[in-house]
Amino acid sequence: EFQYFCDEHSFTIDIEGNYTTNSTYHTSLNTLMSNILNNNEIDYGFHNVSYSEYPNRVYAIGLCRGDIKLEQCRTCLNQSRANLMAVCPNRKVAIGWYNDELCMLRYSNRSIFDRMDNGLAYYKKSNKNATDLNVFNTKLNDLLNGLKRKASSGDSRLKYAVGNFSLPNFDDVYGLLQCTPDLSGKDCDNCIAQSIERISKDCCKDSMGGRIVRPSCFMRFETSYQFYGPTAYMPPLPLASLPPTTTSVTNPSSGGKSHTSVLVITITVPIVAVSKKEEAKEKQFKK
Repeated sequence: EFQYFCDEHSFTIDIEGNYTTNSTYHTSLNTLMSNILNNNEIDYGFHNVSYSEYPNRVYAIGLCRGDIKLEQCRTCLNQSRANLMAVCPNRKVAIGWYNDELCMLRYSNRSIFDRMDNGLAYYKKSNKNATDLNVFNTKLNDLLNGLKRKASSGDSRLKYAVGNFSLPNFDDVYGLLQCTPDLSGKDCDNCIAQSIERISKDCCKDSMGGRIVRPSCFMRFETSYQFYGPTAYMPPLPLASLPPTTTSVTNPSSGGKSHTSVLVITITVPIVAVSKKEEAKEKQFKK
């Protein structure tokens, strides 16, 4: 499944023409896509990179859902790249979501970084409606607003949150929210808030499942079906700071009656033993 747009009416950034096959812009685009797919330093599922100079400069965003692991993320982006260039041939601007929004790929000849694009791309809903609508809608709204606060408080690597609640009939409702992490917390909050508002209007009112997908944020909820897995990337925790140790030292010149407090800071340095065999493997890998 692949959702995509490559015309100027699909999202808020207008398209500025086509590029010619084998042109400088085409080369810049291919180089940029290769850089994304071969970048081993990015392990948190978000790429925002640019390449070349005006007028052939290309900007691209690659975003994987927060539960998608590194290798699956690369595969998804690679498949999106092939699909997007096939369905939007020679277009300077295009965007696509692959396989139930496991990843999004977007490129443009204008800068798309740090900018909220809340243009409604598409939405879907379940064919089943909830029974106890008051309870369902209240709990769903509470869940999504709580996840909104959590996602928007993320850092520049991950703005993502998942959660669930239980219904009186023992069914669980699962929710997922994600923003492109280059957005500010305020822009992420605003993008998701607009999606939550659409639920009761024209998207998925009273429905037991639905999703609203925008270029800068994505929201989905389902009943009795946990559609996401464990979060793939967890930001590293800061090193725990050890409390300072105060040691009393006797001053010999005072006959042992006076004491001076000296602040001693203890620093723990981890030592890793590497066998010669492992060291040889490492050297071979670097070559």
